[in-house]
Amino acid sequence: MIDAGWRVIEGQVPGKDFIVTFPASLYLLTAGSFRIFGVTWHGLALTTCAVCVTLCLLGMRVASILGVRWGRAVALQVATVYVASQCILLVSINVVWHSSLAESFGIYAVLTTAALLSLSEEHVWLRRELTGHLVLASTALILSKPNTAYPALALCLFALHRGNFRPRYWMGVLAAAFLLASIPLAVVHVSLWGMLEAYVGLSGRLLPKPLVVNLVYQVEARNGLAELVVYAVLLFGLKEFVTSIRRDWRGMLSSPLEVLAVGSAVVGLLGMATNFDVKLTDTPLVLMGMMLFCTTSVRATRSQLWTTRNALIFLCLVAVYFGRVRIRMQSVGNWAAEGCTPKVWIDDRFLGHMKVCPVVVDSLTEIDNAMARVPAGDHVFFGPALEFLYARDRTASPEHLPNWWDAGTSFARSKSNTVLKAWRDDHFDVLIFVAGAKDPLLPGMIDDIRNDYVMVPGPREIEVYVRRGESLRPASP
Repeated sequence: MIDAGWRVIEGQVPGKDFIVTFPASLYLLTAGSFRIFGVTWHGLALTTCAVCVTLCLLGMRVASILGVRWGRAVALQVATVYVASQCILLVSINVVWHSSLAESFGIYAVLTTAALLSLSEEHVWLRRELTGHLVLASTALILSKPNTAYPALALCLFALHRGNFRPRYWMGVLAAAFLLASIPLAVVHVSLWGMLEAYVGLSGRLLPKPLVVNLVYQVEARNGLAELVVYAVLLFGLKEFVTSIRRDWRGMLSSPLEVLAVGSAVVGLLGMATNFDVKLTDTPLVLMGMMLFCTTSVRATRSQLWTTRNALIFLCLVAVYFGRVRIRMQSVGNWAAEGCTPKVWIDDRFLGHMKVCPVVVDSLTEIDNAMARVPAGDHVFFGPALEFLYARDRTASPEHLPNWWDAGTSFARSKSNTVLKAWRDDHFDVLIFVAGAKDPLLPGMIDDIRNDYVMVPGPREIEVYVRRGESLRPASP
């Protein structure tokens, strides 16, 4: 995330100067954050809050229009689920992230589509306003993570089709969204086709392993328990929801609003099956679908409404806890371990004033000491989980390499030889890794490190390598 935005700020073209499979919404927002707030972690946090507040305000306006047909009580309940869902994403993840962005834009699009389906044709100006909202939501979805963003967009257009909106209407919305999406891409010299081409050949998420990650795949008790809590709450809420649909699923197909509600929940479950994230991240679309069904379907019962409310309240509390212990970050390394003590305050040029585990202080100190010894003009490579150091140190990220190292998701496996060649052509003088964290690299790269580099003794939290026959400068006294 950080390195992709930093590369854009430095003038590198996504997909041309470096391999990127993160969706455009992620690197555009990260680059925009760096441009507006400076290259800091605090700037990313401010951007996340700004996106959440903006989407909340837009959604509340759309919900008020929904109330024209369904009344203030329904509008208030739907708006509550919408705002709470946006806040679930904000407090549980805390940063600009592709999965949460797709979910945020998805519930905005679903809510807008529900309002459009509810209005009669006599509300001309309100329908025009909602069309503007839908174009904006569709634009954001086009630029977002395809596994949930594109199904959410397709669902909204299909629901409009079922609601007797003319093809030229929803095709016009789609055309306007593609046109708007091309504008920010053009600023960073990327075409829509170039953005879509970046996803071609990715195979790392074709199987629904993420559905049971931490449970039966990559088992981890702490995160597995967190996933079970989320699943338990959702299953409790979905039980009556599914029962109502099974009684008369043909009737559901005849109601565009019910199609939208059920489809929203399905897209949320699809996200759970394809996102390696805490499952809480994918609950907003499910919650929105449940609430829309409860408040607009004649088949909904009062108990379903209470069940949905209870699920929302409980998941909000879970989100607060997850955000407090930063459970999303604990799965990516020991820098965010919950049990590390005593935590200490740091003042870092990128991380800012932050309370962190001692390992963070030790690692950054060792990195700074190593960088102080690198001869002028030497080319440095930062390994997996340390890519943010290019931005922190304001140095140029290497071109023609991916900005993370999970083959099949960070780049197509068919491009492995191209990546390996780019690595070798860069002829790095110094390599810096988190201790024991070279596994994500390609086997050929690991062979090169073993054959062409030697480890510099001394550091405990990091590994520093220099080319054979070369050395770092002596440490300052």
